[in-house]
Amino acid sequence: MLSIGLIFPTLSLITCIGLALFVLSRNSKHIINRSFSFGMLALAIIEFGNLMVSVSSSVSSVLFWKRLALVGESLAAPNWLLFSLTFSRSNYPQLLTKWKWVILGVYLASFTFLAFIWSNGFVWVPPEEPPVEFLFLGRVGYYFYIFFLLTSLGILVNLESTLRASTAVNRWKIKYTAVGVGAIFAFFIYLSSQYLLFSILNLGFLPAISGVIFISTVLIAFSLVRHRLLDVDVFVSRQVVYRSLAISIVGVYLLTLGLAGQLMRYIGGRENVSLPVLFTFITTLMLVIILLSENVRRKVKLYISQNFYKNKYDYREKWSEFTEGLSSKISLKELLPAVIDLLAKTIWVNYITLWLYDEDKDEFYLAKGMNISETSIKIKGNNSLIRYFKDTGALISTQDLDLDKEPRLSAIYEENKDFFKETKAVVCLPLISGQTLVGLMTLSKELTTGAYTYADYELLKTIANQVASNILIAKLSQESIATKQMETFHRLSSFVIHDIKNYIYMLSLVLQNATDQRMRDPEFQQDVLKMMSDLVSKMRDLTNKLSATPDKLKLEFKEENLNQLVEDVISKFQLSSYKKVMVVKDLGVIPQIKVDSEQIQNVLMNLLLNAAGAIEEKGEIRVRTSCEDGWITVAVSDNGRGMSREFIENSLFKPFRTTKKNGLGIGLYQCKTIVEAHGGKIEVESEEGKGSTFKVKLPT
Repeated sequence: MLSIGLIFPTLSLITCIGLALFVLSRNSKHIINRSFSFGMLALAIIEFGNLMVSVSSSVSSVLFWKRLALVGESLAAPNWLLFSLTFSRSNYPQLLTKWKWVILGVYLASFTFLAFIWSNGFVWVPPEEPPVEFLFLGRVGYYFYIFFLLTSLGILVNLESTLRASTAVNRWKIKYTAVGVGAIFAFFIYLSSQYLLFSILNLGFLPAISGVIFISTVLIAFSLVRHRLLDVDVFVSRQVVYRSLAISIVGVYLLTLGLAGQLMRYIGGRENVSLPVLFTFITTLMLVIILLSENVRRKVKLYISQNFYKNKYDYREKWSEFTEGLSSKISLKELLPAVIDLLAKTIWVNYITLWLYDEDKDEFYLAKGMNISETSIKIKGNNSLIRYFKDTGALISTQDLDLDKEPRLSAIYEENKDFFKETKAVVCLPLISGQTLVGLMTLSKELTTGAYTYADYELLKTIANQVASNILIAKLSQESIATKQMETFHRLSSFVIHDIKNYIYMLSLVLQNATDQRMRDPEFQQDVLKMMSDLVSKMRDLTNKLSATPDKLKLEFKEENLNQLVEDVISKFQLSSYKKVMVVKDLGVIPQIKVDSEQIQNVLMNLLLNAAGAIEEKGEIRVRTSCEDGWITVAVSDNGRGMSREFIENSLFKPFRTTKKNGLGIGLYQCKTIVEAHGGKIEVESEEGKGSTFKVKLPT
């Protein structure tokens, strides 16, 4: 029968190698996957060395295999430190840049210690008969464990920071990985302190080391597999109750831990140091997991609320939290993430979505979500779900929905089944401010009890009213800002026009002075050419900085060959383009069309210039014309950097919204105005890193 000294190292070795290969196979190029996998392989080296120590029969072989295990410890320190800095952190590139010299120093120190591991200056054993129970630390080994202890402490601090900064749902996802890795290095801190205190490596700790690593790696594996990735009216502060309960749990558990430790020491005897240490580790780890369990904490709060309070929630507290959390958010970009974060802290769910109304398209689009970032679903303004919300203002809950008894709700659910399925919505409620439906909000299954209660619905209605008001205020604020920007723009236009008038006046003076006799004077000719060149340059600068934003266009419609207009624009573009851009033409057979040729050419030139600005040196622009479904379409495509979905939905075609460094954000707004004045429409398809396609559709 295998002894405990062989079972744990064998299991730990297999688990570490398996986890390393599994994570590395998912994405071998990502720094988080690499640091995790190399860290796991370092633990595997530790376990292999400890396993061979357990089966060794000679002093020399014990020393050799223990030194191999120390190689694993030396390699584990820098790799797990790198993992702790990058794990579950969206800003890890900035952190790596900030701490690059510290990381390089840790790696350098680690490899330096590797050079001494095989010497007696690191660890040694006097000649004696086996079995060997202790190895003695040399001076280098003493310094190594100081280094190892400090690095382990850094790993714990980083993991704690990650857990503290994470939201409730994210903490639920990552906590077992963080606890597993943290438990290993918390135990290593304990071992390092023992080694430094007595200057010896006690081989009696080997089974405990293997047990700790195995249990911790099982926790990590569990995390990776799961996430593949009496009404009494007593008014007592909830926080006092929660904190008192936590202190009581810790006190009772530590008392039990002490009694159990004494019992294990009595059973195991003084010789066996592994059993008490291992039991202490297991019980401490269980306590940490219990205290970190968001589900346990929420169930405790729920139990207290149900048995000591009339209401499940302290509505004044929640109202205060939302009011304070949203008060400083004056733009939708700031407001929507704050709403999601506050909802996640209040209602224990995995998925939340916020939908806003687009007046131009008469549809609701996904503006922000938690764990749902994109969807192709759009909810039109005449959808039965929208009509229901406008008529009733009531929320819809699928958990309470009786399709047989509620035919209207049944029809609504059937029409919007894909919407409920893709958003994983159990509750869908309107965001109404006054009489205006500004958006929708969905939440998935409630995780604490598995079902929503009346108190949940009441709180959600209150939250929805608050959110709707804030969204409406943010939209009005943005419109006000745009109006002020437009006023500023028109004021700027007046200054520009004044400058242009001056240039015209100067040109008129030249014409007045340009008599036949003076025009024959070479010196006068040179002066005229120089001045005209300067004026043209100045006027070009002005027109580049200022584009007109016509609200009401006076168009001159004429029968035109649109393909010929496209050819002319491409020719001018290629002559004036500041880049050598390849333009590929695919002009289909299309009928003559009545348009204002000058304005349509302005639109096409603007789209070509935007495409050229979006592509790199080897970029390509494609221009295609076609006629289908009663529309003549001119499509301008590029393989440039593309645009984000958020920018397209919230900023594109709106004045003063641009991604260009020196742009005014007027060009596409002007294009849209011109195309719509022709009775047409302009559409866009784009994806970041894959380019964009703008389609100008004109009626036949």
